[in-house]
Amino acid sequence: MADFTMDEVRSVVEKARAGSASEPSGTMYKIYKNCPLLLKSSVNLYSKTSKLCLPVSSVAEEYKATKARAVSTLLLSKDGKVQHASKSIRCGRKWKPQEAVSEAEAHWKHQEIVGVVCQGRLGLGHYNTKRWSKANTKGKRELAVQRVREAEEEHRRVKAVGLASQGQ
Repeated sequence: MADFTMDEVRSVVEKARAGSASEPSGTMYKIYKNCPLLLKSSVNLYSKTSKLCLPVSSVAEEYKATKARAVSTLLLSKDGKVQHASKSIRCGRKWKPQEAVSEAEAHWKHQEIVGVVCQGRLGLGHYNTKRWSKANTKGKRELAVQRVREAEEEHRRVKAVGLASQGQ
């Protein structure tokens, strides 16, 4: 995605009807026409080259990471009743934190079995691998949350690639 200049954005806003709304946010162009400082701050937030950029992570990613952290904390407890309480964590219909944490555990165990795969000209011992079996409970919780974040980032990347091919 190419970066845009303030002049390009200003020309688009001037050409647009005042009552129409911009696609992603639903903000009316009328607001930008009447308040040029707001337009400048919005351009700076969404520009890649400005000093202040919006973060790439989404609210859904933070929500999923928080739920996964809570479930992994309960699952990795030494007390059996506390482990059983992990099944009572409420979430939406489509995404289950228990499944995500068990998938993360399976991922890290599989990663441990496969080992380090050679990439390029680097030899053995150049990568720091994280092992599920050697991690303590805090480390396992961090690995589970990291995998949930990676899965969400992968989902976002797939969606972006699909949108890019749709526009051509």
